[in-house]
Amino acid sequence: MSSYNRFYCPSSNGDESDDGEPNQSSYYNFMEYDDDFSDSGSCSEESYSSDQSRCYNVDGLSDEDDASYPSSESSDAPPMKRSHEKEVTFHNQEVSSNIEGHDCDVDLSPDLYSTGLDDELSFSLTLESSELSDLDDELSVASNLQSTEQIIVARKSSCPHHMKDADFDTTLQSTIEPPKKFNMSPSNILFVGLLYVGFNANRQMKSGLDRNMRRFLTFFGVGPKTIQALFADLTDKNPALMFKDLMMTLNWFKLYDPEPVLEGRWDCCSEYIGPKLKEIGRMIQALLPEKIKFEYSDDDVIVMSLDTVNYTIQEPRKTPSTKWFDPKSHSAGLVSLFSPQKYEHGLSLTKPKQVWLRGPQPAAHDDITFFRGGKKDEKKEDWDKSALYFKIPHGKRAIADNGYKGEPDKILTTKDEHSSQMKKWIGRVKARQESLHTRLKSFQILKYRFRHGKSTELRLKLHQMAVECVCVIVQFDFENGHPPMDV
Repeated sequence: MSSYNRFYCPSSNGDESDDGEPNQSSYYNFMEYDDDFSDSGSCSEESYSSDQSRCYNVDGLSDEDDASYPSSESSDAPPMKRSHEKEVTFHNQEVSSNIEGHDCDVDLSPDLYSTGLDDELSFSLTLESSELSDLDDELSVASNLQSTEQIIVARKSSCPHHMKDADFDTTLQSTIEPPKKFNMSPSNILFVGLLYVGFNANRQMKSGLDRNMRRFLTFFGVGPKTIQALFADLTDKNPALMFKDLMMTLNWFKLYDPEPVLEGRWDCCSEYIGPKLKEIGRMIQALLPEKIKFEYSDDDVIVMSLDTVNYTIQEPRKTPSTKWFDPKSHSAGLVSLFSPQKYEHGLSLTKPKQVWLRGPQPAAHDDITFFRGGKKDEKKEDWDKSALYFKIPHGKRAIADNGYKGEPDKILTTKDEHSSQMKKWIGRVKARQESLHTRLKSFQILKYRFRHGKSTELRLKLHQMAVECVCVIVQFDFENGHPPMDV
């Protein structure tokens, strides 16, 4: 069997009493190891050296050996035999022996046995004391952590960016279901909007204002102040508009989830969701003429920056054609033309405003053809008069990339003869234009492949609605604290 064995060995100085027994005041070494014993009680491996040094096995016997071994009080008790072939260390002195079959008389005297029990009891008490000390340390650490957490919570509660200090209706804190009517402040819109998408009042109150704002932007694309202005303009023309339906539409533009996902999130059936999204989309689209207008000052030489953006759609199955091929995405696509800002030459932006939007057109049309409204080999009289080429007056220009260099009277592009300062300024203007494209495609309805509309005509019409709606929403965002960068 396998057991732990404790051996008490007298110190190497050989202190003994007059009767030849080890002195109880002598130092005893303590060793512990695991070994296997046979039924006869002999050790399988152990080395032993020097007749002056003795090892006493006091508790390494098996149950069978312990029962059969005579009591130490009996004078007729024969000494226990052990065969040793192992290294034993006494203090810092190592004594080794490879003597096989060496007989070792082990004397289990009562004094020595009681000494071993006392030492074992002392060792057990020491372990218990050490465990209690460790437990006290753990309790102390836990108490310190709890105190630190309370301090952090107290600081967080007093932080001006915490939701508890946000300016919203306190009666909404106990709200389980989003209210149908409430004060349309930005803070209340933030709170109710997050209720719609699954963040209950308790979770919002435990979170900071910055985290809740990130959640809101992830689901709706623009902030509460922008939605407040958008809802106000929409309800002026559509008094029956429900706030929840507007938020559902913004959520659809931002994440472009399929209708089954919207059913679970907004607790509505698909028969209600589909028509309602298109209805509110047309309401937002109707704001386009007053939000995006081609206007400029007489003093402006550069009236806008200009570029095209390609969007992917599901290729119309009934009208397949290479004209839908988009060389940028290597798939079917549509092109919409954007000229978002008005500039003064060499100066910063005058207004954070989009001034031009036209489309869609098949993606196979190059930029200059789209700008002219027709191909170069066609007569100018046959070009589309609604094209931007006919909107820019004589003496005015737009800034664009080299795809427009075929019309130097209308478009300013980077040239080798320009100064480094001029090149840097034009580059910043074009980078600013790209920032608009990035903001538009942050709405996933424009970022991913457009899938709505059964017929080609309906698909193009719905895609145009989506593009124009997102442009209107971004323009509202420009006007409510999030303009594009300066140049």
